Amino acid sequence: SYGWTTDDLKYQWKKEDPVQITNDLHLPRFTLEKYVSDYCNIKTNTGEYSCLTVDLTFKREFSYYLLTIYVPCCMLVIVSWVSFWLDPNAVPARVSLGVTTLLTMSTQQASINNSLPPVAYTKAIDVWTGVCIFFIFSAFAICVLVNWLGKEKKETNGNYHPTGKTNLSLMIDYTSRIIFPLLFFTFNVIYWVSWQSDNYACESDVGEQTNCIQIHD
Repeated sequence: SYGWTTDDLKYQWKKEDPVQITNDLHLPRFTLEKYVSDYCNIKTNTGEYSCLTVDLTFKREFSYYLLTIYVPCCMLVIVSWVSFWLDPNAVPARVSLGVTTLLTMSTQQASINNSLPPVAYTKAIDVWTGVCIFFIFSAFAICVLVNWLGKEKKETNGNYHPTGKTNLSLMIDYTSRIIFPLLFFTFNVIYWVSWQSDNYACESDVGEQTNCIQIHD
């Protein structure tokens, strides 16, 4: 209260249940994790003024983001690996698959960014979508490389035989079938372990809280 100093008016929290919250309170995409009531008295040249504050901590509903963001992105990355099992000579199919998955993932990333408030730091979801785009682009680049190497064949008595570069292109395809899933699995382990660490920080007030939203009033 800026109209009366503490000599005339003092605000005080109730000792028991200072903040009443309805039991059926529900917000889209968020749940109320906890709240903390405190005092924020302000001293100025004209005196001290009474002030009350409450910090509300909201936790994101993970199931919503899992079904609408993480699962579709995983599916797009896995679909991009299908090109490694296609015939290296099936250039139109491999190129179409790579371009389609890359454009779809880019559209998905733009849609995610538009649905979230802009911030000045890198969010966990930005890391996820960025790595997914990197995997899809890398798979497309591998397909282009395999196609370029597979074009070089040697003609003998009217017949075309694969050269060393052609064999190399097949080896790259076979290796990519193992390397890409392994790397993506490793990234998932690191990502979700880090997310669980943030989730623990949200619940225990330890370290950086990137999975929570605090409202000060």
